[in-house]
Amino acid sequence: MDWGNVTAEDLVEALREVDWSSPPRPVSEFFSSYRTNYFIMIIFILGLGFLRRPLAIVAAALTAVTIAFLNDRYA
Repeated sequence: MDWGNVTAEDLVEALREVDWSSPPRPVSEFFSSYRTNYFIMIIFILGLGFLRRPLAIVAAALTAVTIAFLNDRYA
């Protein structure tokens, strides 16, 4: 998709089409996939690699949050 051609009106219209009344999926469903094992392994490796630098630990935490969001199979 070419994001340069997206207007604010297109974005607002797309947000109106979303079914906001449906409840979120349970946390157990989010973490039930085998990909969670890869998530844990990647975070462990990043943790070992970044233990020596405090700012890098913050970067690893932000990376963990990003990977957790990407772990959602419906995204």
